[in-house]
Amino acid sequence: LRQYSIVSAGGTDEMTFAVKPVESIGAAPAGEVSNWIRDNVRVGDLLDVTLPFGDLPTPTPGAPLVLVSAGIGVTPMIGILESLAVDAPDTRVQILHADRSAETHPLRQRQQELAAQLPNASLDLWYEDGATNGDRGVHTGWLALDATDLPEAAEVYLCGGNGFVRTVREQLEARGVPADRVHCELFSPDAWRL
Repeated sequence: LRQYSIVSAGGTDEMTFAVKPVESIGAAPAGEVSNWIRDNVRVGDLLDVTLPFGDLPTPTPGAPLVLVSAGIGVTPMIGILESLAVDAPDTRVQILHADRSAETHPLRQRQQELAAQLPNASLDLWYEDGATNGDRGVHTGWLALDATDLPEAAEVYLCGGNGFVRTVREQLEARGVPADRVHCELFSPDAWRL
C-alpha cells in the first residue's frame, strides 16, 4: 500500500496522480512500489485505489497561499495549483520549490505553466547544483526563507522529506508564522515511524 498525490483538479471523471521511481543510492534501497508501477503498469490497466487522504486541508477561499516543497513533495502543490487555476485564479500564491537540479525537478514544466496562468502567482526555485542559467527566480543552494517576502496572514502548505520539512518549519517559526497557519505533509517512506 502506498499513497500518491493527485495532481489534477477535482470535478472531472479523470484523476491523475504522479509517481517518482526511486533508485537505490548507497545503503538506501530502491522504491519497491514506485519501480514496480514504472516497470509494470500500462495504459488500459485497472488499478484498485482507496479514497484520498492526507494532512493538507483545502485552502481557505481568498486567503493568500505560500506553497513550499522539495523534490516529489511538489505533487500536492501541483494539485492545489490545478484547482486554483480552475476555481480561484485570482488567489495570491507564492510558490517556493527546492530540488537537486532543474533536471531532477518533478513536474517542473507544469509548475511553471500553472504559475504563468495565475495572475497573482510568483515562482522561486532553489537548485543545489548551482545551475541557474541566469533565469529570474532561480537561486543556488538550499531554500532559504530569510530573503523571501512572505504575504501577511498567508496559509503555508509545506511538503517534502523529513529534513527539509523540519528546516522550513524552523525558518517559518523564526519568521513569526503561527504554527496553526502551517499545513504540512511529510513525504518519507518511513513517516509513520516518526
